[in-house]
Amino acid sequence: MLRDGRGLGPGPAVLAGALALGVSWLGLRWWSETGHALPPVALLTLVPLLGVLVAELVAAWQVRTMRRGPVEPARALRAARVLVLAQACALTGAIVAGWYLGHAATLAPASTITGRRTQLVLALVLAAAGVALSVAGYVAQAWCRRPGGDPDQRDEREERDDRGNAGRSAADGV
Repeated sequence: MLRDGRGLGPGPAVLAGALALGVSWLGLRWWSETGHALPPVALLTLVPLLGVLVAELVAAWQVRTMRRGPVEPARALRAARVLVLAQACALTGAIVAGWYLGHAATLAPASTITGRRTQLVLALVLAAAGVALSVAGYVAQAWCRRPGGDPDQRDEREERDDRGNAGRSAADGV
């Protein structure tokens, strides 16, 4: 999901969220118009969303703090895994937000009914949690960036290592 080292941009998340919104709204509207009850919106859904959000930010913060030291292969692998988690959360959050916004759009015309109003509010809360998860994914992705940010610029430590390795390989006859 990296584009020239810049990471995941907002375009794929917006597209995924818009598709989820469209599919959710059309599907739930069709479902309710054919006489079926809408699936309930459960507040309990908020627990795993917030749990993943917190775990993602904690892991990304740890990567951010360990970037300052020497990069070891195990640390680099962990940072890569956290980066992939951050990008997955950005997309998942957008899809969750789209799904629950579609649910809210389906419930909105009947919002004068007390039970439907409660479900509408819950759907909006869960959509906000999806947006928060997506934003947290982008923040975590930014925390996982190498110092310097620009993939074309390499920090001095890498340049020194390259110069040192070049001298050694020439001396070794490689």
